[in-house]
Amino acid sequence: MVKRLGYRLLEQYGLWCVMTGQHDSISLPLMEAGHTKFHPDWHFGLWKVKWRTTTVETL
Repeated sequence: MVKRLGYRLLEQYGLWCVMTGQHDSISLPLMEAGHTKFHPDWHFGLWKVKWRTTTVETL
């Protein structure tokens, strides 16, 4: 909900800037749905779990 409100405020601000002549156009680059994860992230998650459950000997 908070993200949607933030995007809506950003869009309204962009619209206001164009309507008042401060800018000719506004472009908002957003990621497509389903493409928000980096592919190798799952591998780092496996290592994180492994490190949390491993006992470590210190000197």
